[in-house]
Amino acid sequence: MQITWHGLSCFKIQGKVGGEEISIVIDPYQKTTGLKLPRSFSADIVLISENRPEQNNGEGVGGNPFIIKHPGEFEVRGVFIYGINIFKNGEVKEGRRPLIYRIELEGIRIAHLGTLYRPLKDEELAALREIDIVTLPVGGGPVISPQQADELVSQIEPRIVIPMYFSVPGVKEKLATVDKFCKEIGICASEKLSKLKINKKDLPQEDMQVITLEKS
Repeated sequence: MQITWHGLSCFKIQGKVGGEEISIVIDPYQKTTGLKLPRSFSADIVLISENRPEQNNGEGVGGNPFIIKHPGEFEVRGVFIYGINIFKNGEVKEGRRPLIYRIELEGIRIAHLGTLYRPLKDEELAALREIDIVTLPVGGGPVISPQQADELVSQIEPRIVIPMYFSVPGVKEKLATVDKFCKEIGICASEKLSKLKINKKDLPQEDMQVITLEKS
């Protein structure tokens, strides 16, 4: 499996199912964010966490992908995807109702927390048991703060943490840098990676890892 980060909460995940290559793009953004998607951006599946310019540019992804933007359970080309609505009973902020996703590919369980803006409750954390990799926002402002992100990692207990939705050159939203999250959690690797290549057998068994990706 290969995971590439494109800024904000946008990732491209590439893997194989039954020998067939498959690609997933999560949260493609509009140009109004100050960032631009790669010119030849294509996928088999697109996941959209929230209907905001920072996540909702499904039209910007080529390849005629299957687009998921609602809660539910999906199986697409052998990939299992769970769209989880945690904002129920009118509990919303300024009309926002972001989803979180659980993705199962190549035997690896990934939790993508999109633009989560509050801590999760115990019953919500139950949907994120036995997560191998979590991608979580850490920039504050429209999403959880570095401190809240650190607390959430302790609750989810993943094997690998990939911070996202923090300040990078060009982005218009006012966000904290990833350094603030790294200071909170205290275990960030000193070197950033251009992409993460990982197999199930290579997942850390003892100590959790925090991997910061460079924006592609």
